[in-house]
Amino acid sequence: MAPRPWRGCSCEAVERMFLGFPTTKTYFPHFDFTHGSEQIKAHGKKVSEALTKAVGHLDDLPGALSTLSDLHAHKLRVDPVNFKLLSHCLLVTLANHHP
Repeated sequence: MAPRPWRGCSCEAVERMFLGFPTTKTYFPHFDFTHGSEQIKAHGKKVSEALTKAVGHLDDLPGALSTLSDLHAHKLRVDPVNFKLLSHCLLVTLANHHP
């Protein structure tokens, strides 16, 4: 299996998103936003798992991620711009660790 560089970076990227774009915190009113909190680690792990699933299903991304997409769009009502912010933070974090 190919290495997944985002595994160690997803938690840091989520934390970076909350620090750099504080409006994203509104979707997580119950979170402890201190450095290294368990909630941030858990959400970072979920991001990592979603990325791993996406890489494993490049031939059918919409099908592989449809449940997650529906959850964020319809139940959680997450503004799509937030995914661009997280993507940016993930790229910055990866570049920081893998120059």
